[in-house]
Amino acid sequence: MRAKAETGTVSDGRQWHTRLVARRRPSPATIAVLLVAHLVVTSVTWRDIRHRSEEQIRGSKRLWRVLSATNMSWSLAYFLLGRKRAELREGG
Repeated sequence: MRAKAETGTVSDGRQWHTRLVARRRPSPATIAVLLVAHLVVTSVTWRDIRHRSEEQIRGSKRLWRVLSATNMSWSLAYFLLGRKRAELREGG
């Protein structure tokens, strides 16, 4: 006869692993704020990409547009890594 493996239970009857995995859902207001922030950051990124030439951007414009649309962190990556720095002009 095989012994059953014990799983701890919480006072409300749920198993401990279920309680550890359970997370609070973000409120609709939080989701709305994040969505608006994403749209604003993406719009600023796309505007910057549109006003720069291909020579001023590392990689293709299309790649940076797709990446920035998927996640806000890619927009940050574009501003930190995707833009080439302006060379200092000599004599003024």
